Amino acid sequence: MLTEDATLVRGFAAITHQGHTRPRNEDSYFIAAADGLALVADGVGGQGDGAWASKRATELFAPALAGCSASKQAEVIGEVIAAVHARMSTETRADNKRPSGTTIAGIWAPNGAKGPATVFNVGDSPVFHFSKGRIAKVSRDHSLYQLWLDGGRVGREPAKRMIVQALGISDPLSPFIAPLSLSPGDTILICTDGLTGAMSPSRMAQVLAEATSSRGACEALLQEVLAGPAPDNVTVSVCNF
Repeated sequence: MLTEDATLVRGFAAITHQGHTRPRNEDSYFIAAADGLALVADGVGGQGDGAWASKRATELFAPALAGCSASKQAEVIGEVIAAVHARMSTETRADNKRPSGTTIAGIWAPNGAKGPATVFNVGDSPVFHFSKGRIAKVSRDHSLYQLWLDGGRVGREPAKRMIVQALGISDPLSPFIAPLSLSPGDTILICTDGLTGAMSPSRMAQVLAEATSSRGACEALLQEVLAGPAPDNVTVSVCNF
């Protein structure tokens, strides 16, 4: 499924696919170009209902943000994430007794490239900034692998997909929230590890450079993943400024 919102001069698009192996898709997304908001969520597998958690997180986020002042973006995003986390933590599913969690990653750029933006994430779904032909990861993973890197690579290298923070589960929750300066022509790529596990950042940059629209970029990235094993769900959001 592909949706696109190009209400303003920016183009926001997103696409998601089950992949070739997983029995169902536990990823979700939300885009609203008019608000400069894009979200991607990846439900935690093996615990609770990941599909419900990712969908619920994206459902709750936008309404919680609506009407908030953009003058203190980081503070507002922190409050919204905390509110969504608290709501999810108290909700239960009748058919599921275990808590359900999800990653979440996104950007809030209410004034587009004309004003400040904020990137944020919980878990390991990344955000990339593509500008002037260069791509850089601007989110920070909450994973055992990242902790291992931060600790100087001491001991055995852990699996990269073992996360230590998840929305709806973790207590306390410590989201990553950071300001980001955008320029006209910049692109933000938000995705789940179904993309990063199959494609290098340099290849992502090449695809983004060759695409003529956010919609085309999403389709091209997904098609390349699906040409391979695609063992995981894959979700991609491309935001052109």
